[in-house]
Amino acid sequence: MNKIGISIPWDYLSGKNRTSDAESLKEIFPDPIAFIDQLKENGVSSIELRHRDISMPVSDMKTVFRLLKKMKIGFSIHSDNLTEHSDWNFNTIFPWVKSLSTVYSVFPELMVTLHPFCALGSSNEILSRRTADLLIRLQKKIDKYEFPITLALENQRSKGMTDPGTIFTGVLDIVNETGISELGTCWDMGHSTANNNINANDFPLYPESDFVFRTVHTHIHDLGPNGKTHWPIKENKVPFRDYISRLQTAEYNGIYNLELSFSRFKDEENGKTLILDSIIKLSEMLTTT
Repeated sequence: MNKIGISIPWDYLSGKNRTSDAESLKEIFPDPIAFIDQLKENGVSSIELRHRDISMPVSDMKTVFRLLKKMKIGFSIHSDNLTEHSDWNFNTIFPWVKSLSTVYSVFPELMVTLHPFCALGSSNEILSRRTADLLIRLQKKIDKYEFPITLALENQRSKGMTDPGTIFTGVLDIVNETGISELGTCWDMGHSTANNNINANDFPLYPESDFVFRTVHTHIHDLGPNGKTHWPIKENKVPFRDYISRLQTAEYNGIYNLELSFSRFKDEENGKTLILDSIIKLSEMLTTT
């Protein structure tokens, strides 16, 4: 059975609405509980927690986890951008861990998506090595942790920085360099299409089969006007069916996660319809591809 998910800001679910995405979603769906009910009615079985405000207190994280538990819906987590700290520890990278353990005594394997390091004035080789080293450190902690966590490294949108994650082979090389068999890739379909639109020679539209077979999570979104990413499935600018077909051939059994930026289409008419129609369209493609 295909599992459909959708990314939702942490602070929307906590009721604090600090980020622009949370504020925009609040205007469309004022009540988080009613929104989750509608999502479940439309076949969504998982929520990806995204855009955690850096000032978010532990109490708000616990509020979010309690809500998800109450609503009996699965979840994954889109981690914050990787940073290196002189006082590095597991809780620095994953500040939600302690909150999670106080709410859930048992839960299914948790999928956590991360971005590779990127920077100005560096090299892909250095950034790849830094990313691989940090992933190895994280995995060593995860191996000793009380809950099962799987990490997924995502292909990124090109933003003019040095970034090994903007091409499929760059992400796959990092994953392979770690030697971690449990580590997978997160295929962001909108990012790969947006990059290909910028430069088809440098950014292939389709990944090699090794990347597809290492895929353990997905981010799905269309491209809007002027190539905006994280747009509702509306413009048909992304070859979704081709991408889904490749995942099905690889016997992918993870979440097909719709990752929208609600603030980017807040001025469009009927945002509610755009969100729910995207879920319906994704479901239809999964069953007919």
